[in-house]
Amino acid sequence: DAGGVENSATASTGALTSAPALQTTPAVQQPSLGLTKTADPIASVDFVTGALATYTYAVTNTGNVTLTTPVTINDNLIPAADITCAAFPASGLAPGDSYTCQGVYTVTADDVDLTSVTNVATATDGTVTSPVASETIPSAGAPALSLQKELVASLQLTFDEVGDVLEYRFTVTNDGTQTFAQPVTVTDSRIAGPIACYAPSPANPDFTVGESITCTAQYTVTQADVDAGEVLNEAFAETSFGAGASTVTSLPDDAAATGVLMPNLTVVKSVDPSFYGAVGQVVSYEVSDENTGNQTLTSVVATDPLLPDLVCESTQLLPGERLDCVASYTIQQTDIDAGTLTNTASATGIDPRGDATPPAEASVTSSGPSVPASITLAKMAAPDPFGAVGSNVSFTFSVTNTSIYTLSAITVTDPLGSNVLTPPFTCAVPDLAPGASDASCVLTYTVTQADVDAGEILNTATVNAEDPFGNSIFATGSAMPTGPPQTAGLEATKTASVAATTLGSEVDFTLRVANTGTVTISHITLSDTMQRTDGMQISLDAPFARLAYDPVSDLGDANNNARLEPDE
Repeated sequence: DAGGVENSATASTGALTSAPALQTTPAVQQPSLGLTKTADPIASVDFVTGALATYTYAVTNTGNVTLTTPVTINDNLIPAADITCAAFPASGLAPGDSYTCQGVYTVTADDVDLTSVTNVATATDGTVTSPVASETIPSAGAPALSLQKELVASLQLTFDEVGDVLEYRFTVTNDGTQTFAQPVTVTDSRIAGPIACYAPSPANPDFTVGESITCTAQYTVTQADVDAGEVLNEAFAETSFGAGASTVTSLPDDAAATGVLMPNLTVVKSVDPSFYGAVGQVVSYEVSDENTGNQTLTSVVATDPLLPDLVCESTQLLPGERLDCVASYTIQQTDIDAGTLTNTASATGIDPRGDATPPAEASVTSSGPSVPASITLAKMAAPDPFGAVGSNVSFTFSVTNTSIYTLSAITVTDPLGSNVLTPPFTCAVPDLAPGASDASCVLTYTVTQADVDAGEILNTATVNAEDPFGNSIFATGSAMPTGPPQTAGLEATKTASVAATTLGSEVDFTLRVANTGTVTISHITLSDTMQRTDGMQISLDAPFARLAYDPVSDLGDANNNARLEPDE
C-alpha cells in the first residue's frame, strides 16, 4: 500500500556510529476490482408491470492494494440513488475483501412487451473500474442481442509504442425472437462515445431476427497501455424496444491486444577534460541515463565505482526521458602511473512488471601524461681526500626520482674495484615515488697504489630503472676524491766488492736503487761516471744488469714491471 519498503541501517562500534544508509525496494501496485451481479429469482408469471427486481452487487478487491475510497455502482438501468451499499470499511477494502450493494428496478410495460430485461453494471472507486457485469430477468426472455468483438489485422494485432492504432470489428446479432426497429449501438470501455452500428432506413427499416450487422472503431495506444503490456477492452451492444424505449443489452465481449515489451536503459558517460597531467587534478564526469525502451521505468539508479559520492537517481523515467548527473574525481598517483584512466558507470531500473532492466554500462577513458621518466644519481666519497694505500673510502649513492611516475626495478651498478675475480658492485633500491630519494647503497673501497699514483679516484656509477610502462631509463653519477700529498724520492747506494788490487783483478759494483717516496717511479735510467784519482775517466767493462727479485733479501723488482713502487 505504501508503494515500497524503505529501511535504514547504521554500523556502530563503541561510541562511533555511522550515518544511516537507506535502501528502498519499490512495490508494483496493481489496483483492481471485480463485480458479480445477481438478481433475486423472478418467475416469468411474476414479470409484470410494477414488479420490483432486486439486484445484489458483490464488489471484490481483486488487486494487491487496499482501496480507501468508497465504491459506487453504475448500472445502465438503475439510478445511483436507487442503489444502497453497506457501510464502507473504515480501514478500506483490503485485497480479497468484498463489499455488497443492492439496487431495485421497477419493471415497465415495455419490459413486459419485451418479456425480459437485461442490464449491465460496473463498480468503481473513481480510479479503478471493474469489468462489466450483466444480468437478464426472467431467464426466459425472448428479445436478445449478441456481440462478437475482434481485432482487425488490417492495422495491427500487437503494439509497441504510444500512438499505435488498433482497429476493432464488432458483429452484433439479433439472436432473440423479436425484431428491433431502433438504432443499435456498441459501448466500448476504452473507445469514447457510443459506436453506431445500425440505424433504420427505408432500405433496411428494421433489425430482423437472425440478422447480423458489423461496425468498426479505432483505439490509439497510450503510454499506460505500453506499460501494462496489454490493451484489454470490453464492449456490449444496446438497442431499445417498445413505447418506453426499454433497453436491450447484449452480453459483453472483450478483445486483447498484446504489447511488445521493450524496457531498456542506456548509459552515456563523458569526462572533462579528457587529459590529465598531475596528481590532485580534478576531472568532471557526466553520467546520462536515458530510457531508450518503450515502457516507463521506476527506481532508476546509476552507480560508478570510481565516484562513490555520485548520487544519480530518479523515481520515474518515461520513454525518451534522460537523467543527467555530474560528479568529480581527483587524480591519484596510481592514475599517473597507469597512463590512462578508464572507468565504467552502470544503471538499472524497474519495469512496470517489477522486473529489473538489463544492466546498462558505459565506459570513458582519459589519457595521462606522456612525458619521459627520469632519474638522477649522485655519488659521494668519504673521506676526501682519501688516505694511504690500504685505507678505505666509502662511496654513498643517492638515487632521486625526478619524474612524475613511480619507478621500479632500480639497481645501482659501479665497476670500481671489479676485476676477473671481483664482479662489479650492485645494489637494489626500493621503488621510488616521484620526488623521493634513497641513499641506502654504500660501496666500501680499499685504496690501491694506483689510486695514490693517480692522485684521485675517478669513476662513474650507473643507475637503471623502469617506468610503469616498462620503459628502461638510466643515469650516471661520478665522484672524484683526491689522494694524499704525493712525494717522489730515489735513493741510490753503490758498493764495490774488491777481491784483489792486482792488475787484471775484477771489481764488482752493486747499485741499489730504492723508492723512498709515496708514488711509483718509472722510466728509471742509470748514469754511471767513474774516474781514477788522477782524474782520468774510466768505464765499466760490463754495464749494470738488473738482478732477479730475491724474496729472501726482498731486493729486486718484485712484480717485474720495471717500475719502483714505494718501498721497492
